Amino acid sequence: LVKYTQANGVTPLFRIEPLNDWGVTDEIISKNKEAAKKGTPWLNGQYMAYPSNMKAYLAFVRDIVERYDGDGKEDMPGLKEPILLWEVLNEFDTRWLGPAKTLTQVFVDVKRTITGACPKAKLMHGGISFPALFAMRDGFIDRDYWFWDGTPVKPTQAVKSALGARMWKLIKASFEVPPGTFDYMNFHLYGGW
Repeated sequence: LVKYTQANGVTPLFRIEPLNDWGVTDEIISKNKEAAKKGTPWLNGQYMAYPSNMKAYLAFVRDIVERYDGDGKEDMPGLKEPILLWEVLNEFDTRWLGPAKTLTQVFVDVKRTITGACPKAKLMHGGISFPALFAMRDGFIDRDYWFWDGTPVKPTQAVKSALGARMWKLIKASFEVPPGTFDYMNFHLYGGW
């Protein structure tokens, strides 16, 4: 896939998440199997938490960055240009099941590992799923309702729900990392705004 995209003048963006069996606990694996039966959390995505084997997870991160960093050491055969931008934990605000402090620790450890393997590499903040929800709450977007778990509700109801409160806690925690942890920000705006 990397060869194909680069042959067509496109630089891929990799997303790194601890979704391997060695990357999550048996509890998360079980929750993902149950969620898949229901089509949740969002569009059949997968829940995440602090890796059950952080050492193995960071070794995986280091190896994948090394494969695509273009430094001539253990690079992918035929790599045309280095891949320097990495996204970690996409849409963590709806998918992270661990404590907020473990979320921020993953961000810090992954940044250290990525730049250790490739000093030129940049880290993109994992995409925030529903920033529009909080913009509606604060009056920046005028919308009477929001579809929350398939049900139309007022934005204030969604924000005050247990899931909305948890999302906001995780989003705030994701910015409580040392300066320089993230080089780019990623928001996802869904719907007809």
